Amino acid sequence: MNVRNHLIGLFTRGFDDCSDLMCCAFGLRNTDSRTYFELLFSGSMTVEQVAGALGKDRSVVQRALKRLHKKGLVERNEHHLAQGGYLYEYSAVSDDVVKDQILEQLDSWYQETRSFLLERWSHSVKQSR
Repeated sequence: MNVRNHLIGLFTRGFDDCSDLMCCAFGLRNTDSRTYFELLFSGSMTVEQVAGALGKDRSVVQRALKRLHKKGLVERNEHHLAQGGYLYEYSAVSDDVVKDQILEQLDSWYQETRSFLLERWSHSVKQSR
């Protein structure tokens, strides 16, 4: 595949649903996005509850929740247990917040790309020789 065809594919990439766009925008895996949407529609849940709802192993869901939390897509609340110890309960941030984060990323990418093309493209091409 030549470079031109690769770029055409990049700029014509379509998305079938919001999960595809979330995976692209945040570098998520399918399990991550499924975990986010389970929390969004079901409300606050523990790792075990999410794992049961998705039919996934606890460790898989725990890693997904860690990635989602790190990216600011889920919130984590610590609950202390009467018998000692604690557990975490996770909840999804609103889909409007996620949409706004994606729009901010898109605007930033557009501005950076535009700036590169207008200000540094020619210099970069000369250095590529």
